[in-house]
Amino acid sequence: MIATLKRDASVCKAMPISNVPEGLGETDVMRKASKVLNYRPDLSEIRRAKETAETILRSNEIRAFLAGLDDPPFTAVSVAKYKKRMAAKAARPWSENLSIAGIACAIVALAVGIVAGLMGIFSSDAHALCGWALLVGFGLAITSICLNVRFDFLGNPMLVKTEVQWQAYSIAEYRKAIPEFAAQTATDLKERFNTLEFVIEELQVRRNERILLELSDPFLVAVLPDGSWYHLEVWNEPTFKGQRMA
Repeated sequence: MIATLKRDASVCKAMPISNVPEGLGETDVMRKASKVLNYRPDLSEIRRAKETAETILRSNEIRAFLAGLDDPPFTAVSVAKYKKRMAAKAARPWSENLSIAGIACAIVALAVGIVAGLMGIFSSDAHALCGWALLVGFGLAITSICLNVRFDFLGNPMLVKTEVQWQAYSIAEYRKAIPEFAAQTATDLKERFNTLEFVIEELQVRRNERILLELSDPFLVAVLPDGSWYHLEVWNEPTFKGQRMA
């Protein structure tokens, strides 16, 4: 899976910055106009635009630095492919997949049975088809439900539902071990750019709201002031040995 990840400095292209008027409302002319004409312009939008421009400027400085690293961030395309493959690897158990397929087939069979039943008024063959279709449909439905039913600690039946999704945790809230090279990368960057934040992104498998598994190969992700994400490191967990996997 790691082989699908690719690093490329070109992902750190600078974002365009809008030109914002400097000192608008603070010049001698505007101060005099405010006093003489009682002119009170609403500069909130311009202030927000200026703040946005400053945020992008700080983020572009970080992008330029990340692009110059020996190991630049992973490309968004390779990360997306990697995530998709890892999610497929942690897909539903065979019984749940078979149950879903069985229920779909049961719906089709029951629909055929109903149509054949309506046509059976005019044809004995259609009447026979109706019986077989309904029998198969109900059989598939019962079998599919049984495949995907479990009992809780009180003995009550419940349908099993598995969810596979990537979850992000602030590095300050992350309690699992991370390798030294990832910690070193985050520490060095944070010391250089105080506005930079980090999250750990990992694949999580939930079944009926209960976490079953947090799979291997989490990402160290840098979050820039403008909200952009850059995946910097990935490691194999729980067997990492302090070395990069990609």
